[in-house]
Amino acid sequence: MEKAEMLIQDIEDFRKANGCSRLVMIWCASTEVFHKPAAVHSSLREFESGLVKNDPEIAPSQIYAYAALKSGVHSPTALRTSHDIPAMLELARDRQIPICGKDFKPARRS
Repeated sequence: MEKAEMLIQDIEDFRKANGCSRLVMIWCASTEVFHKPAAVHSSLREFESGLVKNDPEIAPSQIYAYAALKSGVHSPTALRTSHDIPAMLELARDRQIPICGKDFKPARRS
């Protein structure tokens, strides 16, 4: 959770320093090791618990996606498993933030 909290603070600092009212975050780092969805991805509660426990099934891009959504930042992604997991879809719905899913194509809404 510490990494996510640091990212959330970085986002807020950037927003204030640049006088931004809206932000979009795009993940464009190196390709990650593929993670199959696991129990930690099944709900927001499980994901946040996994962040606290530093669960190895949480990919770096998922920590960025979480921080962006918690900060109210629109966050398209090219990585399928960053957002296309129940935990991130739940957070996006709760925050009413649009996200993009696979390869910058719109994610399906339930």
